[in-house]
Amino acid sequence: MDLSGRLRRLYKLGLVAGSRGGAALAELAFTILVARQLDLMEAGHFFVALTVVLLAAQASRAGIDFAVTRILAQHLARSEPHRCAPDAALALVAATIVSSLVCALLYLAVVSGLGQALLGGAGDVLLLLLWASVPVAITYVTAEALKGLDRQILSQVATGTVTYLVAAVLVWIAQPADAVALAGLFGMASLGGMLVGLVLLALALRPLGRPHWGEVALEQLWSLLRQGLVLSPYRPLTLAANWMPILLLNTLSGAAAAGVYAVANRLAVAISLIGIAVEAIYAPRFARAAVTPGPAMPLAREACLFAGAATLPFGAALALLSGWLLGILNPDYAAQAGLVLVLLCLAYSVNAFLAPLGTFGAMMGRARLLNLTALAALAIAAVGGYALIPVWGAEGCALVLLVVFAVRGAMLYRFQRGS
Repeated sequence: MDLSGRLRRLYKLGLVAGSRGGAALAELAFTILVARQLDLMEAGHFFVALTVVLLAAQASRAGIDFAVTRILAQHLARSEPHRCAPDAALALVAATIVSSLVCALLYLAVVSGLGQALLGGAGDVLLLLLWASVPVAITYVTAEALKGLDRQILSQVATGTVTYLVAAVLVWIAQPADAVALAGLFGMASLGGMLVGLVLLALALRPLGRPHWGEVALEQLWSLLRQGLVLSPYRPLTLAANWMPILLLNTLSGAAAAGVYAVANRLAVAISLIGIAVEAIYAPRFARAAVTPGPAMPLAREACLFAGAATLPFGAALALLSGWLLGILNPDYAAQAGLVLVLLCLAYSVNAFLAPLGTFGAMMGRARLLNLTALAALAIAAVGGYALIPVWGAEGCALVLLVVFAVRGAMLYRFQRGS
């Protein structure tokens, strides 16, 4: 890549990271307001329930998100823009169907008593919050469609900015007294985020010309679902491995420890915004590389180095300021979560460096490799959680997440380095 190409890439990264930064700031504002409004127990109940809802929304993607990104990017590469709108619409229909089924199954599991046994007091909160997984899942797929259209800035805005911004405003105005009231407010915010995302997608599709709706057939919906289903285990297994530690922490150490970890985690996850921006920029290029002759792995290495170099200073600064940031939220957090936040900063820095390898594999269609890698990471998270959390509590939970990120990334590189 020549100098002008590097400068353009850096400029685009700045724009995308800035838009993603807006989403991170909205999420940070929401976290701060929740931490100030609720005590550790109530905050723990809400964030555990929210973790399950986000996991349900991620599972509801069913690989549809990867499929729609790849399909739309390749339509544009083949000069077939008229096919983008119908396939984007089919992806949204598929996401609605799958997310509704997942929500219904989880609701039945919770009311049957299984959820109460696993989640304790967070189970009651989950019952009121679970329906939000449907609009959140639709918002996720909308953002991936925008990514496939090379509209990364709009994609980052659609991903979470509006939802968390509206949620933060509602918390500031309503000042909920407990996690149950907060669950209702977040559900309302998720609907607002979904509607804004759909409007942004419609605006992005408009310049592509008149779509050929007459070509849409039921067989295309099944084809999209089949392309997604082969990758469907990857996202939920990956997210389950990421979130397994906090769920085990809630079970083994209690809601107060989970609340401390959850607040530190929501601060540290801001490190991911640069890595997410890099993945957003490179995902359409990975998809086009899949139909272009020549080796593609150099492009993946370039993305990893780009993400790592851009993330390292931010991660180091956040780790150094961990005590001060936690003190702003609540003095109790500063006393209990300092080392947790430092470990999480290291974990998310490692993840930002290696995460583009997962997107690369998805765009290249390597479903089996991704699914096996994600399953191995989940096993490591479960074994590590049961081994370390009873001994070190929230610090052990953060250490498990670091190991999961490092091992998963190393495996993805090892088995794709010859591409």
